[in-house]
Amino acid sequence: MKKMLLRIGAKIVDKNVKTEANSTCAFMAYQPKMPESVRKLRKEKK
Repeated sequence: MKKMLLRIGAKIVDKNVKTEANSTCAFMAYQPKMPESVRKLRKEKK
């Protein structure tokens, strides 16, 4: 049961990171730098 909950949690976090990697901060004053591992998840704009 514990492993199943951890797997579901990891999928939720992964989906959230991919969404956040492709969006910008709503506040104009500050947007923190993204780690290189998150930058690799960005979608390429063609």
